Amino acid sequence: MNAFFFNDDSLHKTYEDQGKYDFLYQIPQILYSIISSQLISSILEKLSLSKDEIISIKEKINFKEINEEIKNIIKYISIKCALFFIVSIILLFGFWYYLSAFCAVYYNTQISLIKNNISTFATSMIYPFFLELIPVIFRIISLRYKIKCQYIFSKIVIKIIEIM
Repeated sequence: MNAFFFNDDSLHKTYEDQGKYDFLYQIPQILYSIISSQLISSILEKLSLSKDEIISIKEKINFKEINEEIKNIIKYISIKCALFFIVSIILLFGFWYYLSAFCAVYYNTQISLIKNNISTFATSMIYPFFLELIPVIFRIISLRYKIKCQYIFSKIVIKIIEIM
């Protein structure tokens, strides 16, 4: 995703800095890359995970309903899996083609692109830790001081983080 956010300005900045990596200048590109990667990842996650459909089987009581629901869920999951693989392969080949063309045309920016990828990867591995720490802090305070509304707020924050 980082290569998509390299534009004329960032390439010119790399040229002016004589190939030196300027982390502060790259922060917006890193953030854009993380956000777009998370968006694509959440879409693919919706296509690949099927826990909600399986949980819906537990709600049924009648045996005939359960059998019919299982047949419908198997069809639905099969379609989701097929879509997941098709979309994943299209994205994989699209990214591969774009990155190959980008590195062939902008040969001298490959080191900067690799450093940017490493920075993005490190940031995307670190930020979930701090993001998950927020509701934990609210929950610890609410349990320690017996504040019910703050406990409920921590649950809401957890749901919001799950959506992201």
